[in-house]
Amino acid sequence: MNQKLGGILLCMMFFGASMSVISAQLPEHTIDGRVKSFDQKLLLFPSEDVDLEGIGEVDLDIPNPKGDMVDQFMVETEYLSFDPEYPVYGLIITGPYQMAQSFVPTFPTLTRIKLLLWKHDNPTFPIQISIRENLGDDDLVSVIKSPMEIPMYEELSLVNIDFQDIPVVPGNTYYIVVQALGGGFPGPMYAWAFSEGDPYVHGEGLAGGDDTWIPAYGLDTDFVFITYGLKSDDFLDQSQTIDSGFDSFIIDETRSLGQTVCTGVSVLTKLSLKLFKNGNPNQDLLVSIRKSLKSGTLVTMHISPDELSETSEWITLDIPDIELEGSIIYIILHTETLFGTMQDSYGWSYAKPSDLFEKAWFLKDGLWYSNKNLDFCFETYGIK
Repeated sequence: MNQKLGGILLCMMFFGASMSVISAQLPEHTIDGRVKSFDQKLLLFPSEDVDLEGIGEVDLDIPNPKGDMVDQFMVETEYLSFDPEYPVYGLIITGPYQMAQSFVPTFPTLTRIKLLLWKHDNPTFPIQISIRENLGDDDLVSVIKSPMEIPMYEELSLVNIDFQDIPVVPGNTYYIVVQALGGGFPGPMYAWAFSEGDPYVHGEGLAGGDDTWIPAYGLDTDFVFITYGLKSDDFLDQSQTIDSGFDSFIIDETRSLGQTVCTGVSVLTKLSLKLFKNGNPNQDLLVSIRKSLKSGTLVTMHISPDELSETSEWITLDIPDIELEGSIIYIILHTETLFGTMQDSYGWSYAKPSDLFEKAWFLKDGLWYSNKNLDFCFETYGIK
C-alpha cells in the first residue's frame, strides 16, 4: 500500500472507531435546540508531505489590488489531543458532512475569504462556500469551486474565495459554510484544516447541516480562515504618494496643473491631494475632475486659502459620487482669475522622476504641455 495513503486510512479508521461520534447539547445559535449526534472523521497528512511555510503569515495592513484588507483570521494549526507528527488535521467535507465557521467582522463590507482546503482521492464533484447571517438562513452569497481549483495535500495552500462584495454589520456574527455538492463516505472528499484550543475567540467551528449544528469535533475548535473587507463603502483605487520635496509651480488663471489618472472604479467618491500655499493667495484654489484636459468637467470643488498650510499636507475632498464612463480622468488644479506672484500662490507636491501614471500636465499661455517623468501626489477612491 502507498505509504502516504496508508497513513491517512489508518488514522481515519482509528478515529472512526473511537472518536467519530460526538453527542453534545446544541449551542444557543442552533435551530431547534435538540440534542443530536453527528459523525465526524479526520484526514491528516505526514509532515514530509505538507509545506506550511507562509500559511500562518498574514499581512494586516497591506492593501492588495482589489483594495480590500484583512479583517478577521485564524491561521494556526495547533493541536492538543492529536499526534504532533502530523502537522495538519482537517474535517471531512463530503456528502452530508457540512462545516461552518462563525466570525465577527469589523469592516462594513465583506469582499472575499481564504480557507485552508484540500481534496483527497480526486473528487469529481464541486464544493460550495457560502456566507450566511444565520445558519438556518439563505446564503447572502455563495461560490462554487471545481475540483481543479482545490489543491491536493502535497500542494496545500490557502484557497482564495472571491465573491460579489456584500454589506455586513460590524459586531454581528456571520458564518462561513462549506459543503460538497456530491460524494459520500468513504470515497473522494474535501477537507478543511482546523486548530484546537479556541484560537479564534470571536467564533467557533461547527459541523452539521439543515436544522442541526454542533461544535466541530468537540469544543474549542476553529477552522483556518481569513476574511477581507473594506473599511468604508469606498476604497483606495489609484495613488501616487511620493513627495520628492521639490518646489512646485504657480497655479493661476493661465498656469493650471493637471494629472492623468487611469481609474479602476465605476464610481468616483473621494479625492486626496498633497497641497500647500505660498504667502497669502487672495482667491480659492479650484479642483476639477474632467473627461479631457479642456472640457467635460464632471465636478469642481473649492479650497479656500485658510484650508491650506505653507507646509505640504494631504487634503481630502469628499465629492458627489461620479459615475465614470471611461477609465481615464484628469484632475485639474486652477483658479478663476490671474492673481499673485510666486510669493502668493498655490503648489501641488509631486514625484520626479516618476512614470507611474502616464504623465502630468502644465497649462501655459492657453496650451497644455506634458511631462512624462513627473506625477503629482494624489489618491482616488471609489466603488467598483
